[in-house]
Amino acid sequence: MLSKYCHHEPKLLLIASWAQAIRDVGQSFEGGVGQFRRALKMYSMEVGFEYDFVKNTKERVIATCKRRGTNNCMWRVNATLQKINGYFYIRSLNNIHTCGATIRTTKNSRMSSKLVASLIRDKVRDKPLTRPTDVVYDFKESYGLDITYHHA
Repeated sequence: MLSKYCHHEPKLLLIASWAQAIRDVGQSFEGGVGQFRRALKMYSMEVGFEYDFVKNTKERVIATCKRRGTNNCMWRVNATLQKINGYFYIRSLNNIHTCGATIRTTKNSRMSSKLVASLIRDKVRDKPLTRPTDVVYDFKESYGLDITYHHA
């Protein structure tokens, strides 16, 4: 009944592809630890959970679901540096959330101005007079995420 009145198509957000940023054991990140941390951040935003670092160095990153203590969630990722080629590899991954953290929200504590800048860099280069308020609006429209004026 509602489809008679609603004539717009559902919009596919750019964030949807982030669900594949962390996939399986053996996945490599050629950009090293920085690329892995960025992928983990993007993955957590799309899937809808917060995480804590158990270990976070240039050689090893271990992250667990923030609800591990309260809800006994077993989600965990362990990635290490392969010194021969400089790539970062996922060594172990328990990709099942037992805490029920599967609903993506529009806000995330891991959002940073560095991530926003990397995502909108080309758009701003094409249109250098872009205002921060335009960035906030465009980010909501394109990614479905609320960012602060400070992050823009």
